[in-house]
Amino acid sequence: RRLRFVHRVLSASRASGFTGVPELAKTEGGETVLGLAGRLYDAQEWLAGEPLSRAKADEGPTPNMAMSLSPARIADLAATLARFHRSTAHLSAASGNDTSALSLRLARATEVVAARYEALSIEAKSTAEGEERSVALRWLELLPGAVEAAREASEMLPEAGPEDYVVCHGDLWPAHVHFDGGTFVGFTDFESVCFASPVLDLAQLALHFGGWGTQQYVLRSYETVASLAGRDRFALPVEAVVDLAAEGHWSLEALYGNASSRTTSAQRATHVINLRELVGSLELIAAEMRRLGG
Repeated sequence: RRLRFVHRVLSASRASGFTGVPELAKTEGGETVLGLAGRLYDAQEWLAGEPLSRAKADEGPTPNMAMSLSPARIADLAATLARFHRSTAHLSAASGNDTSALSLRLARATEVVAARYEALSIEAKSTAEGEERSVALRWLELLPGAVEAAREASEMLPEAGPEDYVVCHGDLWPAHVHFDGGTFVGFTDFESVCFASPVLDLAQLALHFGGWGTQQYVLRSYETVASLAGRDRFALPVEAVVDLAAEGHWSLEALYGNASSRTTSAQRATHVINLRELVGSLELIAAEMRRLGG
């Protein structure tokens, strides 16, 4: 069911003229999902160019890594993202499993941060060293307050309903965006596709591709193609806190939590880079959340 939903999104997007998602291969019967020996398979066309970031082949699976792009390229991606959202605007949620409400994601972030804050703080203080230690402790200092401030701000925010949702990529990272030289080719990795507020994608674009200081480039460029509601603009920093809470907690757990013994050296290096790259955004958004709360 999940794979068919993703295929529905990709097929509808291409049918609407957006070429930035892969084309699906079909069986002789016209299906895009093939069942064989109890397993499911699909085939997507090979995209030209290269992803903006790529893990080394000999390092095995590694986390997605944030990077800084030029304002011009970020603005171009924001407009491209708006075209993707518009290309699927005629779709409606088939089930609750396909939607991702901000209120639910914020509640999960609040629970996770509260449950693990003390244990991660103790371990980071005892094992981390140098710059890594100062960055980790800065995260642990700021994250609980930012999440609580985001929760308070969200209480003044009307919850977006299904009629306000678009189809979001849901996992925007440089590794999931292909360019051929300076030309955008397409998005990849649609495992997290969902119906949600468009600012789910916009928060990830700002944070993972340049940092929170780029959010105005993102908003202005997006709105040259598709409009945003006032609620969306207010929700953007809340969405950003939810994303940072998820990514920061994952990295902190991988480095200092129960998962640390299973974290490879390559994975560890990427988690450290992400904490360092994203901590500036966390500082800016924490301050913004405090201002919103008065």
